[in-house]
Amino acid sequence: MADNRQETENAKPKKRKLLPFIIAIVVVGALAFGINKVVYSMQHEVTDDAQVDADITPVLARVAGFVSEIRFGDNQHVNKGDTLVKLDDRDLRIRVDQAQAALDNAIATVSVTKANVSTASANAATASANIDAAKVRLWKAQQDYNRFQKLSTENAITSQQFEAAQAEMQSAQSQLEALTKQESAAQTQVGSASQQISVSQSQIAARQAELEYAKLQLSYATIIAPVSGVASKKNIQVGQLVNAGTPLFAIVSDSEIYTCVKGSVRTTVFSLIV
Repeated sequence: MADNRQETENAKPKKRKLLPFIIAIVVVGALAFGINKVVYSMQHEVTDDAQVDADITPVLARVAGFVSEIRFGDNQHVNKGDTLVKLDDRDLRIRVDQAQAALDNAIATVSVTKANVSTASANAATASANIDAAKVRLWKAQQDYNRFQKLSTENAITSQQFEAAQAEMQSAQSQLEALTKQESAAQTQVGSASQQISVSQSQIAARQAELEYAKLQLSYATIIAPVSGVASKKNIQVGQLVNAGTPLFAIVSDSEIYTCVKGSVRTTVFSLIV
């Protein structure tokens, strides 16, 4: 009994020595925990009134047509650029062919008009050369007429010779007048054909624009995913007629997801990489 009492008395001082260390450890742990909570609260926003939100991209028809193919299902993940819906595009292809034919015709018209300009220019050049020859003929006829007129007054030639010289001069003069009118008409034709080239070239530009528009409309018959994400809200069936502006489906984008706090504060939480 005496020994047990002695051991108990010796143990009490040891417990007193350990108590400050235990208190210090508890204080240090509590301090570290408090600092960690403060740092976390500065870098994170915690609330019980929040919801997860994401961008939703509605996909609408841009041209009218019957749905011929649907290549996705509800809640199926799709990638940007995937073909999801095809519309019957036969009418649109016919419009492209018609626009192409109109463009080809406009190009051919320009070629014909340029050929007309070349022909008119050649005619004008020929008329100009003929005028030069006609002027020489008229000069010679006038010289002969003047000479024969003088000889006629002297009775050195017959009246028939004088009348022939007079007729030749009148004929040469008429020919020059006719050729001058021909040259003028040829020059007018050159100017008109040149203007027609400008008109035809503008027609080519218009037909080219119509062809590009027809091709653009044709491309709208193939509906692709504008973003990567989950397709949902499918509102179409094969064989259904849709009009331009008809909502077809929506894609929940997986590029960014947000957290909304009380509907007024939006902070990006993380980005998904697909």
